[in-house]
Amino acid sequence: MTMSMWLPFLVVISAGVTILTEAQAPKVICKNVDAADIVYLVDGSSSIGRVNFQEVKDFIEETIRPFVNVRQNAVRFGLVQYSDDPRLEFTFRDHSNQSQVLTAVHNMRYKGGNTRTGVGLRYVADNYFGSNKLKRNVPKITILITDGKSQDNVGESAAKLKSQDVKLFAVGMCQPRF
Repeated sequence: MTMSMWLPFLVVISAGVTILTEAQAPKVICKNVDAADIVYLVDGSSSIGRVNFQEVKDFIEETIRPFVNVRQNAVRFGLVQYSDDPRLEFTFRDHSNQSQVLTAVHNMRYKGGNTRTGVGLRYVADNYFGSNKLKRNVPKITILITDGKSQDNVGESAAKLKSQDVKLFAVGMCQPRF
């Protein structure tokens, strides 16, 4: 079962679970989101693996698709992949429309290495939300996608993001155990 099959909707019906495929699920469009700065921080460590990394990319693409207002003065996306060290995939200024952002996500290459989430969080705080020239009066969001415990300290870096009024969401991924 691919991520895109269960991502849009998972409906629990009294005795069981029904999964709607993309064809069955209504298309979601975020019409009332005028502006936001959204950064994906993606765990590219060896424990993720290439197959799961593709699932992560699919997930990211599906969460970007509803945002039709992707422009420099509207909804902007950035992406950092981390393992031992962070790797800049793209900044807020690199892509001016949704199609370009989706292509960049699709073309992202798997890194491998250790899980140093604290280093990744610090990179996002310093390079996406730390500069005065990048600050806008819009919602600031970081979406951390990881499969496990960090091998470094995340407390200080997470606190720095919080002090910058960045909302941090963590998405855990693992192999299902059916």
